[in-house]
Amino acid sequence: MKWVFLITVLLTTAPAAWSRTGKSVDIAEDNFSAEDARMNTADSVILRNLWFSDKLLPEAEKFTHKNMVDLERTDYHNLLSRFQFGESDMEAPVFSKREEIFASEDLNSSSPDAEYRPKKVSYIVYDGILRARLPADGAREAGKTAREIKFIYYEANVERERPLVLILPPIMGATVVDRDIAELLARNGMDTIIPEMEELFTPDKSLEEMNTVGVQAIVSLRMLTSAILSDKTKRIDSGKVGAFGVSLGAIIAASLAGIDNNIKYAYLIVGGGNFADIATNSSQNRIVTFRNYNFTTDGQLRSLPKGKRINRWFRETREKVYSDPVYFARNAVHKKIYMVMSTNDDMIPFRDQLELWNAFGHPKYELSRLSHIGTVVRWYINYRYSALDFFSKE
Repeated sequence: MKWVFLITVLLTTAPAAWSRTGKSVDIAEDNFSAEDARMNTADSVILRNLWFSDKLLPEAEKFTHKNMVDLERTDYHNLLSRFQFGESDMEAPVFSKREEIFASEDLNSSSPDAEYRPKKVSYIVYDGILRARLPADGAREAGKTAREIKFIYYEANVERERPLVLILPPIMGATVVDRDIAELLARNGMDTIIPEMEELFTPDKSLEEMNTVGVQAIVSLRMLTSAILSDKTKRIDSGKVGAFGVSLGAIIAASLAGIDNNIKYAYLIVGGGNFADIATNSSQNRIVTFRNYNFTTDGQLRSLPKGKRINRWFRETREKVYSDPVYFARNAVHKKIYMVMSTNDDMIPFRDQLELWNAFGHPKYELSRLSHIGTVVRWYINYRYSALDFFSKE
């Protein structure tokens, strides 16, 4: 059934992608005037041949748009301090066994997928809880709030140190893609974690509350990684800890790569930076709802004309949200990063994916002309084993 669902999604999203122009709007840096904003196109930095062989032109390495925050003036160390924690802020995680999967249940060696399986292994699935104290409002000095961090842990049954990969779900929570990638890696000797995050990102939040959620999410994931690395029964190779994410999960994974030195690898699918631009222009339903919620509940925003409201929203989002991966990407330029980008994306605009690519120092990439969801489905059907190759090799 999941294949029927995935193929249906691909067929319904792909046609719309082909008709898009790829153009984007810049909001002027000086006066934030949407009415005077000039049209710009990230599409101009793509060399298009066939849909599967798109490449970036050299101009892509210099691409930016005016509404990007000036990173040279960003107080990097002050921002980074908001994502720190102490060992006393968390307890040891509690695991409860859910099920055990035996190697005999995997595809047999005659499968065309066999070449992607260096060693078929059994694995155990656990439900886990980490109890922690998280920043109350995105700032350490403001106090802490107790929180239970729930997650699923896939433990590979091998007698050696293992890689650890965090699988970070998109905004709606864990999908078939996330679960299958976690299982694929576990079947090949890697421990994987899927944190439960969908309840955090509900759209009925103010900008201040969303900032708190973003900071808490990063801090909680840092805590979870640290707790697993400290658990000697898990036998994790600390030099092989990575993050995998799709959409919002890719944004969080990118932030982690820049903030947490434990994270050595990041595989990012349709993730971007410049959260203010994403929050202002994304067509993703929850982001649209979040934006409209603030437009109707914030008295100052509600009283402004439409154009000024949008520009004020952009400016406040840029000032109030700390967990933007472009702020921290320079700390990860020497890490192993891979990005799958969609040039026809109206959920995470391509210009924001391109800016994150630039912030990371131009890592390896793949381009797709399909839509946001179409790109994810195409990747899952045709290229998901590349994630296994990515995390398996040095």
